[in-house]
Amino acid sequence: MDLGVRHTSQYAYRDLWIYIQFNSADSISPIKAERAQLILAQKDGKWNGTGISGKYQCLIAYPTPIDISPNDSVKEIKIIHAMLDNPLYEIKDIGIRLKRN
Repeated sequence: MDLGVRHTSQYAYRDLWIYIQFNSADSISPIKAERAQLILAQKDGKWNGTGISGKYQCLIAYPTPIDISPNDSVKEIKIIHAMLDNPLYEIKDIGIRLKRN
């Protein structure tokens, strides 16, 4: 699973902390919940990923392998930022890309 993040050059941090929850269709409580740090810029301030006109996109491999099969109980994946700022400005989109093994 990969996470895609779109942000502007005005984003104030070099990373993005997120909580990711894997839920079943019939459960309020998550089956699995994790916290992850996504690195968006290098220590020298250069943004990772690609972009033009102050808008950047990063595709980051999720650090923990996720196995989701048609018979699996995971039916929903929820991503919530874990940063202190709320609202979190200059993060425009975050999404997931599932890959077949």
